[in-house]
This record gives sequence, C-alpha cells and structure tokens, in this order.
Amino acid sequence: MKKYALFIIFMASLASADKGMIPISMPNISIYEPGQKAIIGWNGKKEIMILSVDARADTECKVLEILPLPSEPVVDSGSFESFKEVQKLIRKNAPKMEALFRGKALPGAVPGVELIFHKEIGPHNITCVKALKYQEFVDWALDFIKKQGVDTLSLPKELQGIIKKYLKSDIPYFVFDIIELSKDPKSVVPLIYEFESPYLFFPLQISRLARGNTRIQLFLITQHIPWQAAIQPFRIGKYQRMFGFRRDYSQDIIFKLTKEEIKQIEPSLTKLFRTDAYLTALEFEGSTNQLTTDLMLKKFCKIIEY
Repeated sequence: MKKYALFIIFMASLASADKGMIPISMPNISIYEPGQKAIIGWNGKKEIMILSVDARADTECKVLEILPLPSEPVVDSGSFESFKEVQKLIRKNAPKMEALFRGKALPGAVPGVELIFHKEIGPHNITCVKALKYQEFVDWALDFIKKQGVDTLSLPKELQGIIKKYLKSDIPYFVFDIIELSKDPKSVVPLIYEFESPYLFFPLQISRLARGNTRIQLFLITQHIPWQAAIQPFRIGKYQRMFGFRRDYSQDIIFKLTKEEIKQIEPSLTKLFRTDAYLTALEFEGSTNQLTTDLMLKKFCKIIEY
C-alpha cells in the first residue's frame, strides 16, 4: 500500500493578471470587472499566463488596460477553449458521488521609458514598455493617452501610487492594451503572456482602479501544490457534495495533470514541465478595495510518495 507524506518547502528560487482599466475615450465614467479568469503555468523560472477579463462600461467607450509584469513578456493570442478544457478536467477529477453544478501611433521614445514592442492581436492593441524612472514614465503614459485622441483624462492619483510600489518592487514592465467596451458584459478575447519570474505572479493591486466587487478565478499549473497560507487573498476552490438538502464544500479542487492533459489546455504550457503537474483552482470574490497586495507565490507543498 502506498503511503504519502506532506512537507512544506520554501521555494523562493524555484516555484512562478490582472489588469487595471482606465476609460480613454470618455472621462469620468465607471469601469467594472465583474469577472476575471486566468490559467497560470509556472515551473520555478518561467510563467505562462492565459488571461481573460469580463468587463463592461456605463456607456460604449475605448478602454486602456494596464498589466504590470516582473520581466519582459512575449504576448500572443489565446483561446476560450483553454478555459473550457480546464472545466472539463475539473469535472473529470471530481470525487465520486459529488453533485457538481455543472490603435494609433506610439509616442516617440523618451528618457526613462524603454519601448519594448507594439503589436495588434485581434481586438487588442498592445504596447509594452519598461519604466526606468517614475516621473518620466507617468509623463509618457499621459502622452500615450493623448495620442489616442483623449486630452481630458488624467491618471488617477491611486494609479500613480501603485506604479511607485511596482517600481520599488522591481516590477518595471507594463503592458498597455486598448480595447472597446459596451454596456453589456463580455469576455475579452484571452491573451497569452510568457515571461521570466522567480515566483508565480498575478497582479492584483492594479485592479483597485476598477470600482465595486469582482470575482477572480485562477487555475494554477505547478510542479507542487501551493501552500495554503501563502495564497491570500485567494482561497482554494471547492467541490460541492450534497447530503440531502445540505451542501458540503470540504473537497479542494486540486488534482494531478498528465502532460497530455496540459497540452490539451494549451500546447505552449508543455514546455514548462518535464513530467506531470498539479492543477489548483483559486478564487476571490469581494471588493476591489481588498486587493492591497499582488499574488507572488513562493511557498509550495511537496507530496513525497514512498
């Protein structure tokens, strides 16, 4: 009979988004992010993040999304099929007897800001920059917005403070993404971000720019399962068990993926892992005001079989 031992290991050098939205075609309107979802693969050195956001505005408008990252990314188009495949695998691995419910021209180069690349992917108009100096970067961002035909918008003071914190934390890369929003909530076509990181990274503080409540679902694919105390403000997703009229949520959504299953989710994820990996579902639901820190996951649990 196989036995298992559970050990906590600290993988600072081993283990590793979310975007803040600013309306840029009309000032002084509210932007909401009722749902965010991401699939994040991390092998201790490199991260691949498939990110999709459900969003709407008070009126039709153009929106600038800002995504901070710890290193220069490669950005490519993703697919909703990745999230559908994750859902299939979650259902497949459910415990037995469970009841489940089922753009425009870029501003010129300026001192303190390095333009990394500009590209269009489907509805996304993407610009990636590296901020070298805080004030020059803020000035560049304002100029960038004006180049989109908006002269009345100023960066929120809160965003300027968040940018300072990111630069102090050695997170200097920012992806600017311009999309169109309407009154009806919709899922923005996913993008795939690939970048180097010494920890599993998902930015949260930038979401404080969006008012109200939000729901964030992350599906982590890692060599070992996350240490639960290190995933705040998230909690591990649960399966639902039915006992008559009572529901029990005691079963964590954590299970092992084969390399073939990882490939089915997104082929590029397979280059992160030589063997099987674990999928862990995380969720957060609440006010964006609670998102005071980013997810920078370094602590994992290793299951040793003997």
